[in-house]
Amino acid sequence: MVSPTANCPAKPIVATVAVKDVFGREIARITSGSDGSFRMPLPPGKYIISEVLLTPGKPASLKPETVTVVSGSFLHVALLFDTGIR
Repeated sequence: MVSPTANCPAKPIVATVAVKDVFGREIARITSGSDGSFRMPLPPGKYIISEVLLTPGKPASLKPETVTVVSGSFLHVALLFDTGIR
């Protein structure tokens, strides 16, 4: 039996996320691959990455992340979803 306070190792999941501008307007949507990764080219600026809820009534499992894209560089973002599995 596993203790309820035990930490589970992070595992990749397939999820759909939306990229929004600072005004909350969705500008792009993408679903990750089976390894949990995705790549999306964006112009420089500040963006909010949030989960797209595909099941009505399901609570969000990702706290929205604010990121800043800088010209001429790549940005690596690790999104941590709370899947509720303990």
